[in-house]
Amino acid sequence: MAQWASAYTESALGIAKNAGDILGPCLFAVAQGMSRTVYGKSDGKMDLKRFMLVSGGLCLICYLLVAFSPIPAMGLIGCILCGFSVGIMWPGAIGPGLVGAISQNAGDNLKAGMLAGCIFPAVLIASILLMGRNYFAGTTALHRED
Repeated sequence: MAQWASAYTESALGIAKNAGDILGPCLFAVAQGMSRTVYGKSDGKMDLKRFMLVSGGLCLICYLLVAFSPIPAMGLIGCILCGFSVGIMWPGAIGPGLVGAISQNAGDNLKAGMLAGCIFPAVLIASILLMGRNYFAGTTALHRED
């Protein structure tokens, strides 16, 4: 999403490309930093799995908002909030490439690419839930043997 922040900033605010190229990624990065600060300041009191699960859910909502919103300002809000949602994670290189390829193959339709990008937070959420289920199943099995 960070790669597209400038495009959403330009269209939502009606500003020049060079201003959007600076402002969009900055807004995304500030939101991303805020997320890491919130978790860091919790001094380990926040459950990391729960924080990542909520972050994954917010990320999915942000992608859907960007993909389906007819209002550029809503797309920008989704883009910025996505920065907050991925702050606790380390983004990979596959996602932006996939979004770009799908957007290009859909006639430069960025919304189609963003919709395809929903797969990444969905996989994150499913993985965390699966890890939690396996963790608790293992804990229960240990207690039964005692």
